[in-house]
Amino acid sequence: MTDVEYIEIPFDDPRLGRHVAHDPKSWDYQEELPRMAEPLRSVQHRRYDPYPEPNQKIGCCTFVSECMLANTKGNRVAGKVLNMKDAEEGYSLATRLDPFKGEYPPTDTGSSGLAAAKAAVELGIAEKYVWYFNVDDFLLALQKHPVSFGGRWYRDMFKATAQNPIVKPTGTVAGGHQWIASGYRAKEELIVGECWWGKRFGINGRFMISVEDFRFLYERHGDAHYTIRKGQNA
Repeated sequence: MTDVEYIEIPFDDPRLGRHVAHDPKSWDYQEELPRMAEPLRSVQHRRYDPYPEPNQKIGCCTFVSECMLANTKGNRVAGKVLNMKDAEEGYSLATRLDPFKGEYPPTDTGSSGLAAAKAAVELGIAEKYVWYFNVDDFLLALQKHPVSFGGRWYRDMFKATAQNPIVKPTGTVAGGHQWIASGYRAKEELIVGECWWGKRFGINGRFMISVEDFRFLYERHGDAHYTIRKGQNA
């Protein structure tokens, strides 16, 4: 494969702005992960996000995930917390870097995880980014740090509540969404996901998805990466 694969995913919710941009050159940025002899363990990576939890209103989810990665313990710059203003500014640059028609502002076009990662480097928020090309590598990486994932978002996935935060990729496709996997529950084989949709979605913006259902998303033009914060020290 020599050409970049671009797929624009129509979205009927203004928060679902993730499109597909799969570049074969990304294979040059694959993180080398050692195989683990022990089973996957439960982890939950701590973040220092703005308070109260931001509530995304436009299709800037691709750069919201960059801000969430940059706010994570072990990847953050001490004393700096990125917020929704940073997410919208980074998203604006991402829309100028991607190949999709239109730019934000004025048009809320959506963008790709690849363009957002490039924008994070260009803005100095990240020093570099690495990619994961299968679910097993994704889970291994999640043992060390959160991972940004972009994939299709199905209508029933909106139903996460505090009482039942587990989402299922059923119903029709509502659009594409970029979110971060911030943890793993080994006993239940659940991936913990988070986005800046306010406290009313899931458990304060946190939801869960089974590994089996996540694999379903991954196999339908999903992609995953991690951006390493420049000057990380806390």
